[in-house]
Amino acid sequence: MCNVTKFGIGLGALALASVGHASISFNIAAGTLRDGSGVAINNGLVILVASTDGPGSSFALPTPTQFVQGDDVIVAKWNFSEGGGLDGEFLASKVIANYGSDGWDEGDPLALFWYPTLNKDSVAPGDAKFGVFANPYPDNNTTSDPWVIPPDNTHLYSLQFFAEGSVLNQTSFASQYVAQASLDDESSLELSDVMTDPSKASPTSNTISWDLSAGAVSYTVQRRKVGGSVWETVGSVSGATNSFLDDTLSAGMVYEYQVIAENGLNALASLSSTQLQSERSLLTAAAARSYVTPEVERSMYAAWDISRSLDLGNVADPSKKLIIQGTGPFYSKFGIPRVEDPDLTIYRHNDPTDFFAGNVEYASNDNWMDAGSPATEIADVQMDLEISRQINNFEVNSKDSSYLGDFLPGYTYSAIAASNDGTTGSSHIGVYSAEYDGGTPESVNRITSLSTRGYLGEGDANKMFGYFKIEGNVAKDVVIRVEGPGLVRVGLGSESVNGVPGGSDLNTVLPDPRVVLNYHPDESNFFSNVVEIARNDNWQSQAESDLNPSGYENVVTAYTNPSDLVAIQARLTAERDQYVEAFEDGALDSLLYLRLQPGHYTFSVLGDTGIAVLKVFEIEEQVL
Repeated sequence: MCNVTKFGIGLGALALASVGHASISFNIAAGTLRDGSGVAINNGLVILVASTDGPGSSFALPTPTQFVQGDDVIVAKWNFSEGGGLDGEFLASKVIANYGSDGWDEGDPLALFWYPTLNKDSVAPGDAKFGVFANPYPDNNTTSDPWVIPPDNTHLYSLQFFAEGSVLNQTSFASQYVAQASLDDESSLELSDVMTDPSKASPTSNTISWDLSAGAVSYTVQRRKVGGSVWETVGSVSGATNSFLDDTLSAGMVYEYQVIAENGLNALASLSSTQLQSERSLLTAAAARSYVTPEVERSMYAAWDISRSLDLGNVADPSKKLIIQGTGPFYSKFGIPRVEDPDLTIYRHNDPTDFFAGNVEYASNDNWMDAGSPATEIADVQMDLEISRQINNFEVNSKDSSYLGDFLPGYTYSAIAASNDGTTGSSHIGVYSAEYDGGTPESVNRITSLSTRGYLGEGDANKMFGYFKIEGNVAKDVVIRVEGPGLVRVGLGSESVNGVPGGSDLNTVLPDPRVVLNYHPDESNFFSNVVEIARNDNWQSQAESDLNPSGYENVVTAYTNPSDLVAIQARLTAERDQYVEAFEDGALDSLLYLRLQPGHYTFSVLGDTGIAVLKVFEIEEQVL
């Protein structure tokens, strides 16, 4: 017989008994062992084998010339007839006197081999058929104790085999295998490579299939991320099944699979060379509008993150082409008081442990047409994305600002929209992907957040709202936060005018911000077709009643469990470090945690007057 991959014994169907010395006993239940005609067998050789590599070690199949191989040793032999009992039943025990005397010790795994045509005087298996007990599931907790050599001065592991159809057979294939293996040719114990190419079942699920292997009693399906080393078990099925649906994928990941065929003692892994991607949708545009005045430094301020793409081995992460807009004069067509000459300065933050100290100026722009030769390309991008990503298409020679360039992944960037001529009013910072991602992006790097700080007051010029677009074919989880009182803790504002340098209420935080989320189902009729789908006042009060999705139930799903809202903030705090501080218990800041379908969304900040920060973050099960 050919050797195949060794596999460790795990847990069996066990019960404890008690005597005053270390020993092992087991009972093969009546009627379990039968010949090809179904007649109970009450003869043959039973061998108890230990694998001496210690806990978790494995066994090798016998060969025609040897009952055991490698580090496996025989603990005891019995003739089946010596066990007594009814037809087909065998009772036996082994007293252990001297640990280590025969190469085995406490904790070594145990296995049973049964040869119906041999006896304990046989010196080699030859071509005899045999049955075996071993359970290859080290993490299977359906029984109380692993079947191993017991500690000294303790007793006793009692093992029972059950025939097909019994209760325990529903949770352990190994007992059924003892009954069946003796009736098969020994070639059925040899396993073969079974893997076939996996395939996409849906944007977020994969189908793994394989050929059935003679002798296999179960199959274990495992996956890992490309570039990783750890295999994750995603399912186990019976030996009669040849496919498995993996629908627990993380967005945007590339996976590879292997299938392990198992026969009760051994296992053979088959690896597929096919790699499959789980689809993700992207935040392709994020923007915010607020009030700008020279009286307050950085009164309109935004920051965003660019993720790394997937781990592609030695392939460098590509840069992300973005267009950043600082809008002012553009709003004249809407009759909104505005900054007449915004100036845009962009920074890159190189030190994730010190957000503000680690920034360097990355780029700047005053008037978008002054960008030189890139101005033509900027004009083309603005025209191409005007409808699909709601980018502002500036007029020729306007004093609006715009920068088009490449941004390296793995960094946080920020921008300031300042008033270059001293005028006050609305200004806007927009961050847009200038790449045409094709609707089904998977492994590309991407915008993962936008954070803006601004002022909310009375009148159209002092409104504060944000916009984002999700592109792709699958839903995306997002968190929208509006920080008002929470800004005091991080030193970005004061609770009242008193004590603020200069006494300006432009430095007073918004005391009780509220957020409203709108969905825009028609991108070509963006402002005339608006549907409110969610709102929140205080972050801990989010409830199903905050949703208003009549006719749009398939667009939005809200996470309203308080523990989810706490957990998602803790996760953002850990991942974004300087960027996010979780709201305190009872705080009046606002939060929405939602699953949204691809489309256009705007969110407005409501309240009295004061400064606030509004943020939108993508959420994925695996953060790259």
